[in-house]
Amino acid sequence: MTKRYTLFHLILLLALFVIPNLLSANNGEPGSGMQPRRLTKADSLAIAMGHCNPVTIPEVDCATRTVTLSAYINWLFTGIQEPVVANWNTGQVAHKITVTPPGLWNWDASNTGCEPNHWNTDYDQQGAFFLGPLIITGPPA
Repeated sequence: MTKRYTLFHLILLLALFVIPNLLSANNGEPGSGMQPRRLTKADSLAIAMGHCNPVTIPEVDCATRTVTLSAYINWLFTGIQEPVVANWNTGQVAHKITVTPPGLWNWDASNTGCEPNHWNTDYDQQGAFFLGPLIITGPPA
């Protein structure tokens, strides 16, 4: 089975990767003799899926006072949210980790192919969970 690429895919490839890489490798001057950066496997994923944004998604469990953090890549052109196995700053290598606040957690997105200025992998919860009593006022349901 072969893939068919349209003119749109070719133009997108040129606009997003080839031309900027040639200009940055040559300091904006064509023909200065420097070689462009080679495309990696991560780049080929980005070409197929579109622009990406690595994110950390928290799930808070108030009963156990823990937070489950999940690593994802959001592909902005297609709207796909893809789970990834990540290297967390805790030393764990997993898609999800469970942590007990307070603290700051993040994962290394350098091998995703996403631009560093779009990384949103930090989860910072410096305060502890609410420990006081809850008083709900109003009519009973």
